[in-house]
Amino acid sequence: GETDAMKTARGEINGQTAVVSVQDFAFMGGSMGMAVGEAFIDAVKAAIRAKCPYVIFTAAGGARMQEGILSLMQMPRSTVAIQMLHDALFLEGIIRYSGQR
Repeated sequence: GETDAMKTARGEINGQTAVVSVQDFAFMGGSMGMAVGEAFIDAVKAAIRAKCPYVIFTAAGGARMQEGILSLMQMPRSTVAIQMLHDALFLEGIIRYSGQR
């Protein structure tokens, strides 16, 4: 099985280097705990270092309450990371709602 709800990779999309993350809703509802928060921040920093886009496909079920305040702290940390990405490169969000199949 998976070790947490987010996987990140660096590669190319149509010849353009990119850092891509995917949240897995099947793993505890895609909830954000310490590991997911750290993975998100590491991915943002990797995109900044590589001067490339960061693409994330979210499926978050909120914060993991069993991790208490440590889980809740991931939200402001993620906000700071997004601001770092915005300041270093650019920021464009893509929101897609797939609904039920």
